[in-house]
Amino acid sequence: MTLDEFTQLVKEAVAIRGRARLEPAGRPEDKVFPPSHSVGDNEKGAGAKYAFEERRRGAENVLCVLLDSVQSQANRMEEALQTLWAEKKLTLPVIEVDLSNVAPEVGKVTSLSAPHRVADAILRDSLISGSTTLFRMSELGKSFTNASPRNAGPLFKVCPTGLVFGIWDSTGPEGGLGAKFARVLTSEIVGIGATSGVKTASRIDPTSIVTNSAIIYVSADPVAAGSPWTHDWHEAKPSDPNKPLSEDNAEKWGKVEDVERG
Repeated sequence: MTLDEFTQLVKEAVAIRGRARLEPAGRPEDKVFPPSHSVGDNEKGAGAKYAFEERRRGAENVLCVLLDSVQSQANRMEEALQTLWAEKKLTLPVIEVDLSNVAPEVGKVTSLSAPHRVADAILRDSLISGSTTLFRMSELGKSFTNASPRNAGPLFKVCPTGLVFGIWDSTGPEGGLGAKFARVLTSEIVGIGATSGVKTASRIDPTSIVTNSAIIYVSADPVAAGSPWTHDWHEAKPSDPNKPLSEDNAEKWGKVEDVERG
């Protein structure tokens, strides 16, 4: 497709759709491992799970599983643009915040890598280089906050990718009424006709620690014990200081797996 053909499509078409049939790298029958997603507040059970759902395919509902979400695909595209921009293979308006002096492990964050693009708090609360002016109060920042669906020109000059992948200036001067643009590009990878497999585990803990193997108590004298906790309730701090120390009245810190996480 040439640029002229694409330009003509943008002028006339309601939507442009592309579809690719993918298969596992091993072979068509190979097993794939979808990403897991956190369980919502309205769902039972803690932890994470695969995103299974029924989707309409022809005249039937088919069980599918999400392999790569719209949000994840957008992040991958932005990472690709970030790489091309950093290697100077692409000319694109990009806003950059340098945190190297205060957070070397973070380094530089751009409107292509910030979670909320140019509307992100990292950019919002940063200063324009060489001045004491906040980004939002600068001419550059105001050109973005003044953008609207009726006039997207200011945003196009500052962060054109915000118009492609979507953006909402929900923390700007207008609050929830701030600049809000729906994404115009969506992409996802879905497994059609999915069947859940069996989870297996074969790694053996070399220390042989088992669940609920011990109860950890708060130490009554951490200085003498050399530790803030103990597994011996005789050395524990009473949970109720008005009652004598006993196994039931020893202040519990947690179980072994809690200590490992803590």
